[in-house]
Amino acid sequence: MKRILLIILFTLSIQVLKAQDFEAWKKQQMQEFQQFKDERDKAFNAMLKQAWKAVNIEKGEPLIKEPKIVVQPEVKPEETPAPQEVVPIKVDSVVAVIQPKEADPEPPKLLIKEPPKAAPAPVEKIAKPVSTAVVPFYSASIEVPKDPKWRKIRINQINPDGISKFYQEISNAEFEPFLKQLDAERKALRLNDWAFAQLVETSVQKTTQAGMNDVRMFTWFFLLKSGYNVKIGYNDNEIHMMAPTQQRLFGTNYFTIDGTKYYVVDFLKPVQGSVRLYTYNGTYPDANRALDMRFVHQPDLKKLTESKTLSFSYDGKRYDLPTTYNADYVELVKYYPQTDLTVYFQAMVSDAASSTLVDELAKAVEGKDEYTKVNMILRFVQTAFEYKTDQDQFGKEKYFFGDETLHYPYSDCEDRSILFASLVKKITGLQVIGIKYPGHLATAVAFTGNVKGDQLMFSGKNYTICDPTYKGADIGMSMPKFKSQSITIVPF
Repeated sequence: MKRILLIILFTLSIQVLKAQDFEAWKKQQMQEFQQFKDERDKAFNAMLKQAWKAVNIEKGEPLIKEPKIVVQPEVKPEETPAPQEVVPIKVDSVVAVIQPKEADPEPPKLLIKEPPKAAPAPVEKIAKPVSTAVVPFYSASIEVPKDPKWRKIRINQINPDGISKFYQEISNAEFEPFLKQLDAERKALRLNDWAFAQLVETSVQKTTQAGMNDVRMFTWFFLLKSGYNVKIGYNDNEIHMMAPTQQRLFGTNYFTIDGTKYYVVDFLKPVQGSVRLYTYNGTYPDANRALDMRFVHQPDLKKLTESKTLSFSYDGKRYDLPTTYNADYVELVKYYPQTDLTVYFQAMVSDAASSTLVDELAKAVEGKDEYTKVNMILRFVQTAFEYKTDQDQFGKEKYFFGDETLHYPYSDCEDRSILFASLVKKITGLQVIGIKYPGHLATAVAFTGNVKGDQLMFSGKNYTICDPTYKGADIGMSMPKFKSQSITIVPF
């Protein structure tokens, strides 16, 4: 009995020593991290006090340069017979595209030094934050920790000294739990970079109750700490936020430093850029990521949906397709900066649309041959939507993601091509590319069998024209006005 008691006491002693060693190690690690953080922030803050210069803002590149089709053209069967032979198309160029490096790219890691895993030790109990805030983010509602000091941190002077003072104050506040929670929410909601920046700005508004200049300052700081190469600038007592992107942005003003374009942005609304800003030339250590505008995954915002019925006729039969789409997703991209077409082609439709429209359309084409399946999808996109240019509908150019085409009352050639490509890939698995003419966009599909009509060779495969805007046109039929035009291929 005495021997057993000694063994128990010895075991407890070892555990106590391990716990003490772990606590000592943890304390040392936290001290080293705090010193590392202080030195990094101190150096960056010193740069903020002096490295400012004026930069001229350049006007954003227009999305569309050529006039678009105002009235949707329609095939007259007696004038344009179905293709009887293969007609080669002249390719002028191919749009470069940033391909995903991996199926599920990791988001940037927070610039917070985590302690390495030690030998077996007591599980640390995480104390509940003193203060939290509930943040509504579209249909989601998240709870984030906050430091009450944030409500007292404000930028009082719009100049380098005021910005430096703000940075020093927020650096000394408690912000790591806030960032860790937002990073966890990013993963749970499957947000891309732009949507994550929206989450940051929305959370800042809720937790700080601050004005726009302060909101942009907080958002800038938190995005820096999340690894993004963002900048702020000022002019006329207003703070502006700027960010580089991996894809081009159209219609968004920018300036260039060391060969990098910084676009003037706001993540929740359109922003009017100034003609001149003062900004700093340096960068925050390890904050080197440009915003990736792609949606590799659909955001998991699926609680708020809207429904409608879309109809089309094919070979004398009418099809009525009940359709649901993700209204949250439509709202999220409402002010999305216009970017490369490849981003829209890659995005695909939401889970809500897949479980209704895609499934219903798949049932409609079930049992048909490959040509008929694609031709039916083509006829659906040509005829189920009213045509109107973006200029007429919005007063500006705007590419639609697939769910936006399902939401808005009108759509034009880019929107239909993007939706058609998504439907074909989901229902048939065939490869699709975009076909860009001056002032017009169509698609081409790589069939496994022989198909007649206007075709081109790309990456060792024959692609046949499918124009989702040319009402009544079958596979292989190009609009007459574009038949002699050279094209640009948009792969994705």
